Order: sequence, then structure tokens, then C-alpha cells
Amino acid sequence: MAIRKRLETHKSLLYKILFLEQRLDNLAESLVLPATTNLAQTLVQGGETPDHLPLKLHQIEVIRAELEGLYILRDQEYDNLWQAVDSLSNTDEMQVLYSCYFWLLDNEAIAKEIFGDREDFQERRKSYRNRVSKLHSSAMSKLANMN
Repeated sequence: MAIRKRLETHKSLLYKILFLEQRLDNLAESLVLPATTNLAQTLVQGGETPDHLPLKLHQIEVIRAELEGLYILRDQEYDNLWQAVDSLSNTDEMQVLYSCYFWLLDNEAIAKEIFGDREDFQERRKSYRNRVSKLHSSAMSKLANMN
């Protein structure tokens, strides 16, 4: 698979992981029962639990299982992609690709990360975003030629 496609697939995988982790957190937070509810005692006595509880517990189980598989996929490709990006000689190009495909930053955030300490950054913000795009294109071209 071409390096561009592999990086895009990796980025999509990271977004999916973030989404599922957030969903898992939201489900866990929604399981908070009223303070007057003693879930353990209710279950032991064979009493009724809130209707949503079994469904939410099942959803949590399913999401955790899916995340385990996604973590394995992420880890399998991570080192190879990192080494490919690390093979670039231009550190700005490397930083653009790391920021985009591993840290999930957009061009605005990448420009600020790389060039934000420059005195003219605020006045030339758009120019620096364009520079990030050019660095990205150049880096991808170089990687494509290496493979």
C-alpha cells in the first residue's frame, strides 16, 4: 500500500479510537445511579435494575473489545510509519507529518507549533499555514519516491 494511503488509514484509525474512547467515557458516566440505589444489593436480592443498565453494560463490553482490536492494528503500523517519516532529512517536513498523522493536528495548529514563536506569526498566519501545506506536499512526495 502506498505511504500516503497508509498514513491516511492510520489517521482514520486514530480518530476512530478517539471516538470510541469518548463514547466509552460517556457510557460510563451515564451509568451513575441515584445515591439511594444500592446496585449490588438490588442484584443480590433479584430486584429490578434501571432498564438501560444491561444495554449500556453490553455496549461497554462491545466497545472495549473493539478498542482492543483497534489498539493492536494501531500498534502494528505505528513503528513502520514513524520510521518512514523519520527517514526524511528536513525536520520541518517530519514535524508536519508527525503532527498531522500521529498527533491529529490541523494545519493551523501545526503552523503554530512550528512557526508560532516567530515575531511575525500573527500577521503572517495564513502564509505559515500555506507553508505547512507545501511542507506536507514535499514530504509526501519524498516518501513516495523512497518506497
